[in-house]
Amino acid sequence: MIMKNVNFSFVIPHKNTPDLLNRCVKSIPSRRDIEIIIVDDASDEQIVDFSTYPGKEDPNVKILFLTESKGAGAARNEGLKLAVGKWVIFADADDYFNYCINDCLNDYMDSDSDIIFFKANSVDTYNYTNSYRSLQLNRFIDIYKKNPDRATRLLRYRFGEPWAKILRRDIIVDNSISFDEVIVHNDTMFSLLTGFHAKKVSVDDRAIYCCTTRKDSISYSMTKEKHLIRVFVFARVEQFFDKNEIGLGKINKHIISLSYLLFFDWSYFKKALRILNDLGFSKIYIFYKVVLTFPYFIIDLNKGWLRKILYRFL
Repeated sequence: MIMKNVNFSFVIPHKNTPDLLNRCVKSIPSRRDIEIIIVDDASDEQIVDFSTYPGKEDPNVKILFLTESKGAGAARNEGLKLAVGKWVIFADADDYFNYCINDCLNDYMDSDSDIIFFKANSVDTYNYTNSYRSLQLNRFIDIYKKNPDRATRLLRYRFGEPWAKILRRDIIVDNSISFDEVIVHNDTMFSLLTGFHAKKVSVDDRAIYCCTTRKDSISYSMTKEKHLIRVFVFARVEQFFDKNEIGLGKINKHIISLSYLLFFDWSYFKKALRILNDLGFSKIYIFYKVVLTFPYFIIDLNKGWLRKILYRFL
């Protein structure tokens, strides 16, 4: 079906969580100017009943079934190819939108901004107790009230998730921006590049989105493969910051992951070192960075305890 006058394209990658996907789809307003694009990343037919797939009977929903699992980044890229809306809004299948979403769409439909950033809340996806994933975003938006210039720079270059924002599709298409097709941090460079190319951004302190935590999600735990990917992704982020003189201080996640591998898996450490060398980082510079960021590595090792402390104040 060819849809006309689509203002908003919602893009949702999905794999093996049909009940949560259904919750997400139902949280999106039913409007004639909305299309919902679900890209199924080769879900298991033992888990998903494809005959009753969420949104299957909704004329505003497009569903693309991938025959090979390639991860959320690839699924989002496929969804972007189908999108025709003036604006693009991303959601994870296990998250959902809050009631204010409809008012926010009306308020920014004709905005001259390229990105509109919103607040979010965060809960455990099953028991709805408060969680931590929206803390950084909300802190950036709170800074906006006192220092708009600094806050917008933080949102452009430090908020790496694709959700809780409305993006003008033209800045994605015109600048050939896509998601990295890796299992974690596939959205980091996408968010960085859209923030960089946006001529104007707006900030709204309404919580448009609920990002959930789930113990069986891909991002919940780190493995040596994920640390290796983080080295690759955030090394490129550091290079981008240097090349474009983005004065927000260094992002050291790649060095922290390198330190993990140094202490816990020598073979993967050598692979990570090779990635950094291939990207142009010298061994002297890498050694200097590992020493400099060692305190942050120790903090990262104990972040589980830090989260428990944060929960007490949520």
